[in-house]
Amino acid sequence: MVIKDVAQPGQRSQEAPRLADEPLAQNGYPKGAPIPDGFDENDDPYVSLPAYVERLDEAWAEIVRLGLERQATELQTFGYTAIEPERLGPPEFTQEILDAVLDVAKRRRGIDYNLTEGAPELNLYGRGADSQANVKHILLESDKHILFENPVFEKVVMNEQVLSLVTLLLGRSALLSSFYSLFRHSNAPVLPLHTDVDISPFRSYPTLVSAGWCLTDFRGVRDGATCYVPGTHRYLRRPTKHETYVGMASARSVNVPAGSVVLNNGATWHGAPAREAEGVRVSLNMFYIKGNLPQQEGYIGREPEGILERNSPRFAHLLGHSLTRGYGPGGYSYEQRTSSIETEYSL
Repeated sequence: MVIKDVAQPGQRSQEAPRLADEPLAQNGYPKGAPIPDGFDENDDPYVSLPAYVERLDEAWAEIVRLGLERQATELQTFGYTAIEPERLGPPEFTQEILDAVLDVAKRRRGIDYNLTEGAPELNLYGRGADSQANVKHILLESDKHILFENPVFEKVVMNEQVLSLVTLLLGRSALLSSFYSLFRHSNAPVLPLHTDVDISPFRSYPTLVSAGWCLTDFRGVRDGATCYVPGTHRYLRRPTKHETYVGMASARSVNVPAGSVVLNNGATWHGAPAREAEGVRVSLNMFYIKGNLPQQEGYIGREPEGILERNSPRFAHLLGHSLTRGYGPGGYSYEQRTSSIETEYSL
């Protein structure tokens, strides 16, 4: 190609197309080559390359529309990021979520949490990294499967800022895998480094995104805030038993106000230091997974009346309604789907 005019510094020649403007398919190269483990595969491990590129372009366009380029870059580079509260809704929305989480704890476990004083009657822990204490923490200070407990949780799952970052990593086939609350007291022990991905070996592409809605401040080490070791999502493995503790020295604790959402690639090494601050640290946590993986919680057949009608088709998809394989609770087939959902979310 002959360029007839030379662009001045800071200008682009009218006859010098950028590569991104001129796909090579326009110049005689074949289209439709398959790509393994693609951006948005479902049952078929191969998707067409044009479809992969199209879905990736769509996901990035949504990131740009929402102004989340920095978060997307951090998530890809460091393995974790945070979205500021003002992007997610007014303070009243965070308070509504917190009230709903506290209500579930009171109804299910009979605990009326005082966020400044905690719940001293739950003397579960000893200081230090005690594995059995952490088991008690997970079992006794966490309420699982709470999505259907309050309508405000539906808004949390469908938050467009969170979903845009989830989609960038997992594709539109992403499913909701679990939805639970978590509390950490002033005597909560060290939570050693671990990953949220439990498949082995790890895939070369993201398979899980964790999103935690911080319902109280997460102010660094003293608060026992979640900590991450940057870049470890690229290791594609769990930390060794030795690394789970010594690696904490390289971890960085998040420092964000209540109302923020912290997201991480499920392969990123993370944990939490012992909490020294008074009161209780509260979060609402969501695991999103690729659409070809099994969900931790089962939603199909358990939905309260009207929940699917008042939400978009993507909400139904996140719960698993567009899957075309497997069996739901009670043994009925996932083939009982609406064609509109299958068309939109299957590749």
